[in-house]
Order: sequence, then structure tokens, then C-alpha cells
Amino acid sequence: MEDRSGQLVTISDYGDLLLRVGADDNLKTYKVHSTTLRCTSAVFRAMLFGPWIESRKPKTDAEAGSDEWTVDLPEDDPDSLAILLGIAHARFDLVPKKNGPGGWTRQSVHGVAVLADKYDMLHLLGPFALDMAYCIGHGSTFHIDETSFLTLQASWELGNKEGFAKELKNMI
Repeated sequence: MEDRSGQLVTISDYGDLLLRVGADDNLKTYKVHSTTLRCTSAVFRAMLFGPWIESRKPKTDAEAGSDEWTVDLPEDDPDSLAILLGIAHARFDLVPKKNGPGGWTRQSVHGVAVLADKYDMLHLLGPFALDMAYCIGHGSTFHIDETSFLTLQASWELGNKEGFAKELKNMI
């Protein structure tokens, strides 16, 4: 399974599940380990191992040769989910750093916080919350725009009272 650029992104070398994330020209495929997702997310546990269409069903004889398990998540942002999957799989090289190129942005903080909430994985963000809050707290907001609302929501999701209050004050 490949994304549209022809590259499969391997989050786990031992992965048994392919997640196709995004849609159209923003589609990426991630190879992940279903047990990791089961252990870190009640939502993925129910989705992958419950009575849902995404769960792996017992194979028929005709399917026995097919080992591929693929789940489509077209509504999710591929880059944000890659960060969250990196955290869940202890692939910290995929997680932005506080400073420097490739660091956290307001958009990445917002995207990860929203998906962590959606998949019941907010508890995984604890070790990264200070870096994420730093990004929010050191952004400059001189007018209300989309990033103002993203920052406000991300601060709320992460329990960052100071960042929430600062952004709300800037908006008022």
C-alpha cells in the first residue's frame, strides 16, 4: 500500500495495519501496530477489535493469502495523525521539537490536540504539553484569524489555562 507520492510511511516495523489517512491529493498511508493502538486508545480498540467494519474479521479460505489489513480515515489530517501515531509508537523522531525547523506550530498543536481528543489519546500528550503550550504562548496574535481560534481550542483541549486566557484576551 502506497500513498499518492508512492511512499509508504512506516511508523512501526512490526506493523500489521495500514491506515490510509486524508483524501485526494492529501492522502498518506501509515504502517502501524494494531496492538499499540488498542493499548493507547479506547476508540481505536473499539474500532479495530469491536463489531465495526474496520475490525479484522476471520478470513475465508479465499482471503487466507491476503494479509493486508487497511482502514481508511479520510476525514483526518495526515500530518497531525502522523505525530500522534509517532507518540503512541514511541517514535519521538516524528514529534516536533519546541524550537527550530520542524517545530510545533499553532496548526500542528491544534491538529494533534483535536485528533487526540477524537481518538481518546489526550493522556499521551502529557510529556509534550509544555512544548505545545510554549508554541501557543509564544505565538504573536495581532488580529483575529483562523490561528487564533485554533490556538484557543488547542489550549482548551490541553488544559493550558494561561494560553487559553492569553489568546482569549488577545481576541477581545
